Order: sequence, then C-alpha cells, then structure tokens
Amino acid sequence: MVFLPTPGARDVSADDDTGASATTAAQAADPDAHSVTVNFVLNDAETAASSCVGEGGFGDIGPGTPVTIKNGSGEILGAGSLGVGSPQFTGGRASGCLWVTTLSGVPTNEAFYSAEVGRRGAVTESRADLQAAGWKFELSLGN
Repeated sequence: MVFLPTPGARDVSADDDTGASATTAAQAADPDAHSVTVNFVLNDAETAASSCVGEGGFGDIGPGTPVTIKNGSGEILGAGSLGVGSPQFTGGRASGCLWVTTLSGVPTNEAFYSAEVGRRGAVTESRADLQAAGWKFELSLGN
C-alpha cells in the first residue's frame, strides 16, 4: 500500500484521542522541538461502519496502531499510536475514518522527516515542506 496526501482532511486536533509520545535523545538535543500532527484517513466504508476498527485487509489499523516520525537516517524522533477514529461521510454514507495523532517534542533541526502508521509504508517530507504544512502530515490509505 502507498500513502497519498489527503487533500482537505478535517483537522480535529482539538478533539483527538492520541497516544503517548516517547522522548528520544534527538528530542533532548533540540531545544526548539515541535509537535507534529499526523492526520490519517482510511478510506474504507466497512471500517467506518465498525467504529473505526480496521476490517478485512485493514485489520491492522485502529486504536493502538503505532505512529512513528523518523529522520532521514531512520532514527525515531517521535512515537505514539492511533487513538479513537472518527467516521467520515460522503453523500450521507460512511466512507472511511480519520485519526489525528499529535507527537510532541519532535526536533526541528532535521533535513527530512517521515511518518508511518503501522507498517504501511512511510511518507517523507523535507523540513521546509513540513513546516509550510504547519508541521502536519496528511496521510491516506484505501480507495
């Protein structure tokens, strides 16, 4: 599976249920550490109908699924997990789920950052692009 940027993903950071962040040596080295938000959309009506707990081929996606931020060398800069997902609707029908996870204390002095949900593949952004996006990754999986 490949993650694609999700245009217009709803930001629900004020009402999210995120996992805990882990502190790394890299975080301690950067006094200007920042929070990074991962907005993750799973486009799957079956999962949306099952309270955003992955169904079928998406059985590995749901509350507790690991979320990691790494630098260009693969060093973990932040780690957490998906919390409770929010069903998304298109035309009045359940179409998928949105999870918002915020990882705090991520160093701002890296050239590249990658975000990964579970083992579904990472998406990499440059520092400039991530900063321009408000320190948010927009990821999606499914149709």
